[in-house]
Amino acid sequence: MRAIIITGGDAGYFTLMSECLMSLAPFCAANGVARGALDFGLVADQRQELARAGIAVVSPGWDYPLATFDTPPPDYFRAMTARPHLPAHFPGYDLYMWLDADCWVQDEAAVRLYLDAAAELGFAVTPETDRSYGPFFQNLSLIDLLHRCYTTCYDDKAALALTHYPVINCGAFAALGDAPHWAAWSAELGEVLARIRQPFFFAEQTALNKMLRENRLPVGYLPSRCNWMCHRAFPRLAADGITFCEPHPPYQPLGILHLVANTKAEEWIVFDVFGNEYRRSLRYSARPSPAGVARG
Repeated sequence: MRAIIITGGDAGYFTLMSECLMSLAPFCAANGVARGALDFGLVADQRQELARAGIAVVSPGWDYPLATFDTPPPDYFRAMTARPHLPAHFPGYDLYMWLDADCWVQDEAAVRLYLDAAAELGFAVTPETDRSYGPFFQNLSLIDLLHRCYTTCYDDKAALALTHYPVINCGAFAALGDAPHWAAWSAELGEVLARIRQPFFFAEQTALNKMLRENRLPVGYLPSRCNWMCHRAFPRLAADGITFCEPHPPYQPLGILHLVANTKAEEWIVFDVFGNEYRRSLRYSARPSPAGVARG
């Protein structure tokens, strides 16, 4: 099947986008998978750089009229409205995968798992839950956030019914081009956008969660290492001092790192599985070579 993996962003996110796409390059080249980028405000030089790398660049319009909004939404909000319509923006593929620009691939097996699960079940995605994710055990901050998402997009009844489910993160997912999930997600998001009066960052993810919980369509739910939320649980380093792994035994290597919130750019103190300390960014571009590993 013809497959494409897509990310997107604006000029300010271009470096992250590029790193995401670079991390995909070996897998895509070896497996004949195309790469695509949604342009939400790139400059000409950035679009040309992507095109030279063989990446299809599409600048989507607004997929919804948004007539009920009090003021016109900013361009970046197209990143939320475009995701349920990837087959329309990149027609001609059998399989589609999306990765947020602040994701990068450490282990290609995670990408293969997304594509295989989507080919089998129609849709594959990773719930934002893991035994290591602190907010589930330390406080109710995530529950509060989920409740706010549902009450912003729906009503109290929907919030009461859905808040207790783990959130399904739409920063990484894959689907067949003809899967019914696209139309169901698009319709659900359309209802949300007709109800709210201003852009809401979690609108499309909230709509996806409600659609998947209520429509009972088949879904492949993948393990957390396929979309590791670094702000929920900081990764450790494996014995090699290079490979990021889950922070608790058995310390399995992470497949896709999602650099949510403030985990994108800063250097951090990172511990390996033996307790040795490293100062390291979590970014793809900051990966040391095996010869360059040093503690400090």
